[in-house]
Amino acid sequence: MSPRELKILYLLLAVSISICVALTAAYVKQSEGASTAERLRGAGFGFAGSMAVCLPVLMFLLS
Repeated sequence: MSPRELKILYLLLAVSISICVALTAAYVKQSEGASTAERLRGAGFGFAGSMAVCLPVLMFLLS
């Protein structure tokens, strides 16, 4: 497996982890009785926060 393919796989892993975090955040907001806009905002913040953690970790691992 080439280094480029490995980087792509790691990036896909980071995106899939972030999607899981976003879905979990949306579910928690739904269970609190939040509106659709609040659920979407919470999911967006969850996704962005997770990517903000995953990407530097990936850059460290791949350097």
